[in-house]
Amino acid sequence: MDFELGHISPAGMQFTELADKHSAEFATTADRHDRENIFPMQNWESMRRSGFLSATVPEELGGMGVRAIHDLVVAINRLARGDGSTAIGAAMHTTAFWYLAKLLRRPPAALGDQRFIVGLRLILRRCARGRVVACVAISEQGTSLGEPRALAAPERDGYRITGRKYFCTNSPAATVFLSSVRIPAGGERDTLGFALIPRETPGVTVVADWDALGMRASGSGAVVFDSCHVPEGLVMPGGPVGALSAEILPLTMTGALVLAGAFLGIAERAQGLVVDALSRRHAASAGPPYARPGVTEIIGENEADLAASRAVISRTAVLLDEHLDPAGEPAVPLAELHELMKEVQSANMVAKHSAIAVVDRALTASGGSGYLTSNPLSRLYRDVRAGLFMQPFSALDAFQYIGRVRLGADLGPDL
Repeated sequence: MDFELGHISPAGMQFTELADKHSAEFATTADRHDRENIFPMQNWESMRRSGFLSATVPEELGGMGVRAIHDLVVAINRLARGDGSTAIGAAMHTTAFWYLAKLLRRPPAALGDQRFIVGLRLILRRCARGRVVACVAISEQGTSLGEPRALAAPERDGYRITGRKYFCTNSPAATVFLSSVRIPAGGERDTLGFALIPRETPGVTVVADWDALGMRASGSGAVVFDSCHVPEGLVMPGGPVGALSAEILPLTMTGALVLAGAFLGIAERAQGLVVDALSRRHAASAGPPYARPGVTEIIGENEADLAASRAVISRTAVLLDEHLDPAGEPAVPLAELHELMKEVQSANMVAKHSAIAVVDRALTASGGSGYLTSNPLSRLYRDVRAGLFMQPFSALDAFQYIGRVRLGADLGPDL
């Protein structure tokens, strides 16, 4: 019997089947891309052609119509088993379009500027036609998610954006950047905004500087915005700077949980590899199965951690699908959104710490063969460690946030 995470809707089934197909395809080249530090542009072309990248675009605009966060988590989880670097980029892209589709379901009056609605529909249609790849560009050195230094200075008919972003996953393939910005408020508290910046905008530079320990094929280099003019309809205010507002919490909590699913997928792949290797050794040996001391216990401990991670991720995805208004209206009170984010961050920490432990034990159980660069376990060992650095809360901040929410501490406006 197989107890892996499963889809919950017909659209989710189609999305998951595509993820399995791409996972098997990308696994054949993942080690080479890792060793050579090459961004796998062909993976993104393959996902574009199959419709995988437009899964969260509404059906009426040409997409697959995936709405359930649970289905999004499952598909990215499956994709990560083949290539974690591609999976984290696909997670950010599909989550961004899930959020844009959610915005479009709001009543027009709630969105305000008609130009913003027209822009939303246009970018969703373009994604459905395979013409858009999104890069989430929010990380900056020395500051948090809610305190961007990238400035969006208002000017006639738009904004002038200047700043430098880091860890911009899949930036080599991106056609548009979803960037956090600071909108000055003239002596009052600045506003946190999110800008859609097309790649062809004058002043956009994608820097080929990604050279990391793991996730080496993710293309997570820097992106520079040098006085880039963006029309007013492509910038959405998201509450005061320094706060996780009701506008941005649904996006950040969904993105965090989907990425947790990716790191679970990496751990599942590591467990599968070592079990297969041990089974082959047993088949070639006349001795008892898994004769080396401790190996059976390692496999059992990994199974327990994987079961716990699947359970907490699935439960949390169900909670989000139940509580986040499917009509798109931000009707959930801010305090309840923080309670949901607490659950997301709890699941996030459980899954990512467990994933690191599972891959580490799998390497131990490999008997040393997994330490060789020719063995995929060595890549998984490096890739899985990236999880604890992911926004909106790193491992240094997540437990403090969880504790503050549980204790009923005042969370605003600063985090």
